[in-house]
Amino acid sequence: MTFRNDGRSASGQLEPLVFTDRYAGTPTVPGQQLPNDGKLELQTDSGWITKPMSPAGDTSYATARDSELFSLAPGQSRKLTYRLTMGPRSGPGDMPLRAQAVLPYHGGDLTVVARQDIAVRLVW
Repeated sequence: MTFRNDGRSASGQLEPLVFTDRYAGTPTVPGQQLPNDGKLELQTDSGWITKPMSPAGDTSYATARDSELFSLAPGQSRKLTYRLTMGPRSGPGDMPLRAQAVLPYHGGDLTVVARQDIAVRLVW
């Protein structure tokens, strides 16, 4: 994912938030909202760290480490590399992948600064 500041002023601190959203192949259990089955990882200088795959009834997926926060000057961009491995309980369909730049999240309301949605087609 590449985050870019196309504005005229510096962004201040931003948090990259990448996650999958519910789709026809999301595992289901009556009365529960399950996350998508799989693993989402972010590459860092020290290796891969596991990120929450998708919301599962709470906002814990939106919490990042301070080391993941970044600022962007006008015209500047930051490329982050993620890898996605789907689990065996995932079904076929078009799974939404959400990439957002948000203000650092510490609970309460989530402030989305920018958003890009990508459909990931899963076929079996």
